[in-house]
Amino acid sequence: MWPKTFFCEADIARPISKPTRLHCKASQKWELVQPVLLRLSLPECTTFTPRFTRNPKLLNLPETCRFQETILQSAIRRHLMREDTLQTLLSEINLAGVQASALEILGEKALTQGHIDLLLKERVPLGSAVKVPIEVKMNKAQSADLAQLRGYMDELLGECPLGILIAPSFSKDALAKATEAGIKLFRYRLSLDVKTACTFEEIYRGMTIELLSK
Repeated sequence: MWPKTFFCEADIARPISKPTRLHCKASQKWELVQPVLLRLSLPECTTFTPRFTRNPKLLNLPETCRFQETILQSAIRRHLMREDTLQTLLSEINLAGVQASALEILGEKALTQGHIDLLLKERVPLGSAVKVPIEVKMNKAQSADLAQLRGYMDELLGECPLGILIAPSFSKDALAKATEAGIKLFRYRLSLDVKTACTFEEIYRGMTIELLSK
């Protein structure tokens, strides 16, 4: 049997208007106690829209951050998620029979070969589904980038009819090997100079993507 001093008796608990905790000592009976509440004083804050730049002299975290490839990937993904833009791209890569509304674009898809920047695939695949890996480069694309993308394509096996490499420019070697590798080259352009500080919305709205060669 438990010692008598461990019994909890409500009629001996001291009255508290807003009891929040049950406190017990081995040598005492149960009693309700009121914790001390402290008000946390926070400084006044303001909201801001983050900006991105390539110019290190303009960096001012967190308001102005470095323009990195992940930001470019997000802008391209949003650009391609527009149904009319995506349908145009499908026509340019000879997939005009596929409806843009039936597709989705995933970001950072993991494979054993690495992480695909973007993956264009069917929303509701039935059996074998079309998958198009998209690799994005901030600077001039090289033949090594083709090999990287070709590795992703090989891992996707029969579901991958082609790959897409997006960059601002391409080396002569990359241009010469793209067709043989089954890769379509697209050039992106930004209407704004990211050496200044631009918002994500400005980067996205000022973007164009064009097929380099058919």
